[in-house]
Formats: sequence, C-alpha cells, structure tokens
Amino acid sequence: MAPGPKLACFPSSVQGVLKSFTEQICIRGQVPGSIWLSKPIARASSQELMALGVAGSANVLRIERARTANSNPIAVEVSVIPECYLPSADLVHGSLYQALKKRGFMPNRAIQRVSSQRATIDNARHLRCEVGAPLLVMERRCFLIDGKIVELCETRYRSDAHDFVFEVTRQDR
Repeated sequence: MAPGPKLACFPSSVQGVLKSFTEQICIRGQVPGSIWLSKPIARASSQELMALGVAGSANVLRIERARTANSNPIAVEVSVIPECYLPSADLVHGSLYQALKKRGFMPNRAIQRVSSQRATIDNARHLRCEVGAPLLVMERRCFLIDGKIVELCETRYRSDAHDFVFEVTRQDR
C-alpha cells in the first residue's frame, strides 16, 4: 500500500483542557470530518461493563469512525457510550460532544492515557499508512459532573499527522 499524503503535524493543544476531536482540529485551523465505519447499539462487553460501571444488561452505542482533517484520514476512533446517554448515532452530526451536550450529558473531565502501537491491516487501510506504521494511541474515559462515566474512547492517530503537547509544572513540597 502506498503511504498517504505527507501531512503537516501541528500540536493538537496543550493538554489539561478537555476538548473534542472536532475542537482540536478546528484549533489547528483545519476542517474536521468523519467517515462512519460502524455504529451499532449492542450489549456491553465485559471490559466495557467494568470500565463504564454499568449494569450487566446495559446496551451501549459503539461508534467507530475514521477521523479526518481537511479530508485526510488522521485517526481511527472507537467511542462507547451507554445507551441511556445517546440512544442513536443518528443524533451525531459531526461532533459527538455536541450531540451529548444537546442531551444534557456534556463530558466535564477525562482521564487519558497515551501509548503507541503499530498499525494493523484495518488501521492501515483506514489511515492510508503502511501496516506496522507507528500510531499514537489515546485512551480516554470521560466523566459527567456527577462522576458517572459517559464515554470510553480509543483514538489511534497517524504519528506523522498528530501530536500532543503537555504542560507540566513543578510542585516542590
């Protein structure tokens, strides 16, 4: 597979402020977009049950999209939302966070973990990169103001198209 276009890599934002993918891409001066890959309502998996803290009979909306900047695929994202917060992917028109906000369930804070992985065959197909290419992986668990978990998300970014900037401060004791 031929590599995708060489993309300019701009910092997404200084981490510490919760922003949606759409907001991050707009801050970079680019146009965000999505290619829907799947959007089923399904029974939560055992891992999702544990991570979301929902009942064993709970259904979730599992949204998988290729995310784009200026029509170039830069990430593959899987978001899992309890059905009680978002009963249909048809309510999402661009930004998932805007859809949640309209229903009164805007994420207030998140815990994130950044790691790296190699692109799978599916990742490479959706991201127009080589199988085995390095990807930045952001795992995020989003909370409502009352502490309930509203979203689990894993986003796999092309490492040549996205990066993260973190601000850290020293706290001497």
